[in-house]
Parts: sequence; C-alpha cells; structure tokens
Amino acid sequence: MASLPVLPSLTPKRGNHVRSASEPESPKTDPDDAVPDVFLTGKAMSLLEEAVRAHVEKAEQNHAAYVKQLEEKAARLEAALTLPTPPLTPQKQESTATTDASSDAVITGELAEKIHALGPDVVVHSMPNMKATHINLRTAQRMFPPEFCIFVGNLPAHHSDGYLTRAVKYEFGKFGWCIVGVFRKTPTKPYAIIQYSTWDDARAAFVEGQGLWMERPVRVEWSARASY
Repeated sequence: MASLPVLPSLTPKRGNHVRSASEPESPKTDPDDAVPDVFLTGKAMSLLEEAVRAHVEKAEQNHAAYVKQLEEKAARLEAALTLPTPPLTPQKQESTATTDASSDAVITGELAEKIHALGPDVVVHSMPNMKATHINLRTAQRMFPPEFCIFVGNLPAHHSDGYLTRAVKYEFGKFGWCIVGVFRKTPTKPYAIIQYSTWDDARAAFVEGQGLWMERPVRVEWSARASY
C-alpha cells in the first residue's frame, strides 16, 4: 500500500501569528509611544507633584542662602580693603599722666601703707612657684657635685616658703649663682638647701654666711653633713 504525502500543518507555531490574506497588516509602533504598564491614580499623581514641588523649593532656598553668604563675604572683604593701613613704625603716644609731685607722693604713701598692712605673707606675682623651685633644685643637684651644696637652718617659721626662698636667695645669691629650695621638717622648722655651681662660691657662702642675721642668726652647714 502506497504511503500518503505529508501535508503542511495548518496550526500556527507558538509565538508566531499567521495573518490571512484579508487581514490588514498592523502598523509598527515606536517604543517611546508605547503605553506604560503602570498607571498612576489621581491621588498618587498629586503626591508626586507635591514631592517634586517641595524638592524644587528646598533647592531654591539653598541657592538663595549660598548667594547671601557669598555677598556677605564680598562685603567683609571690601570693608577690609578700605581700612587704613597702620604705620610700620609705632607712633609715640603722648602721656596723659599727671606730673604733680605732691599727688604722686600721696599715692605712693597710701600704696605703701596698704602693702605693709597685708603683711609679708601676701601672695604676689613675684613669689616663686615652690613646685618649680624644687624641680630646679633637684636638676641642679644632678648637674653639680654635692660638695657645692650647703644647708641653712634656723629660719623664721612665721613666713611662707615663697618669702623665705626669696630672702635666702637675696642673701646667699651674693656669693655666686645658686638654686634655693625651702623645705619644712615640721611647720615650725623651715630650712633651705642651696646648690652652687662652683666650689669657690659654695665655700664663700659657708664661711661668710656664719652668723648671718635673718630675724635671727641662721645656721650654715655643708648639706652632706647637716642634721636636718
């Protein structure tokens, strides 16, 4: 028996459209003109417009603030450029102080009376810093031999350590460069350690400082042999 011929299938393939002869050809559309898949409702569109409007207003405000800041800087720069240039050499100012000798004497006398009423223990700017003084003394003792160091005892106890430091420095600094530190074994027994930089200065202070009067006769010994 003879086999039948295979006829072409009349069922269109998947994905293909078979257009009949009488069906008109569909026009080609531009992708930009295609209708979007998502449509915004009236409420969503109004919210989007409000957000865009707020963003534009904020950008305008920032721009206005930036422009105002630039204008202020330009004004300050212009004002600085218009200032007069100061002279390179300082001008001598005329003194307006009075030169009446009698008034100066009265003021000086009143000031002296006030300072005297405060007493010797008043804290003034000329008083030394005791912590710094002790640090300087330890530094000097590391730099120079202990034989250049003397001890001064029997100092008046009713004065402050700062006052005693200045007094001892004034009396024993006459013999040469030195660093003075005042300490107290007890509140009523202050003493001073004096470090000199040379043997001659230390020996002169030891010899000539015997019997030195500082409201009472002080006791001068070599620091290494002194009984504190």
